[in-house]
Amino acid sequence: MKKMIVAIMIFMLSVPAISTNEVINHSSIEKNDGNIFYVGGNGEGNYTSIQDAINNASNGDKIIVYPGVYNERIEVNKSLCITGKKDEKDGELPVIIYNGEIVVNISAKNCTLKYFRIINLFPNNMTSYTLNIFSDGNVIEGNVIEGGFIGISLFYSSCNILKNNVVKKTGEEAISLDHSNHNTVESNRIIYNEWDGITLFASSNNIITKNEVKWNECGITILAYSSNNEISCNNASENTNYGITVQGASNNKIIGNHVYRNKEWCGISIAASSNTISENMIVANNWAGMDIEGRKNIISKNVIKNSRIGLFLEGFGRECRKNMIVGNDFIGNERHAGFWFEEYLPPSNLFFHNYWEGWRAPLPKPIFGTWSIVIPFHGDVDIPWFLFDFMPSLKPLKD
Repeated sequence: MKKMIVAIMIFMLSVPAISTNEVINHSSIEKNDGNIFYVGGNGEGNYTSIQDAINNASNGDKIIVYPGVYNERIEVNKSLCITGKKDEKDGELPVIIYNGEIVVNISAKNCTLKYFRIINLFPNNMTSYTLNIFSDGNVIEGNVIEGGFIGISLFYSSCNILKNNVVKKTGEEAISLDHSNHNTVESNRIIYNEWDGITLFASSNNIITKNEVKWNECGITILAYSSNNEISCNNASENTNYGITVQGASNNKIIGNHVYRNKEWCGISIAASSNTISENMIVANNWAGMDIEGRKNIISKNVIKNSRIGLFLEGFGRECRKNMIVGNDFIGNERHAGFWFEEYLPPSNLFFHNYWEGWRAPLPKPIFGTWSIVIPFHGDVDIPWFLFDFMPSLKPLKD
């Protein structure tokens, strides 16, 4: 009896653990050991409707769609690889066009959707999505997404890859992550949207990298309850309002982005605490290169140049304290840095070893601003105040 129990235990330990939440490896989708279905074209047995092909397919099958215009709503409720074929003459993608609240809805996990132009003709309202994803482990690549209130919506969806897509002319947000974690948004072109390019709300551990976010109202927005996101190597430029902002979210990294010529406000705005903003190139933004309104943020190794003010710190009460501004280059700004605080305690932020163009003395560099003291029953009293960079660098980072 004891030998039997030992044998059973050895067998159990040798069997790999199976998770009910396991996400299929993305590469396995491309192998496609299942059947292949064709839509459009002239082949015998080809479907005329993408949805008909989906309805007749099974998990693991592949659907290839020939060039043409497909006026239909698509519901992807099976794990499929759906790929468009470019027109050999003009390179045009197959077009999915629909006048309805959702054009393509992906509710199954581990799907691939590649090489389509997807157009939403439905009038803009808060329920109009061009591509809606409510599942995990999908690859969305090489598509052109146009129209709708939101271009690509991820809702409670994780481990998805959005790559090399163009998202444009939406009524609100190009790409929205809502309660969605561990996604990668990479190398997308996000242009001419009426509000945000990329927005994260209550979404953590995402990678937003190498995207071009231009000519929108706002660029990249990280909202409350979002943490441990990496926003890196993006081009956030020529947006009407700002390039990148973090609003009420903590422990995010804004690293290595090129943020320039944002028109009305600033390049990077941080109204949050405990974030890292490092190694960004922040150039020629209209008002401020960077605006900081939170606590305990680390601002380091950025090049901040050619704005009206390079860095501005502002806050009420204790909202803007204990930030570290270390090792940055301030070049070509009308004013390199300043601050305004309304609180009882004097401002408390650390400047250290920054390069200030025009400052050549190995002496502490003063940073001038305003301390607005609230006096009960008398209102505010503005006092000219100053902070110091006690060890300014005499050479820029790129020297």
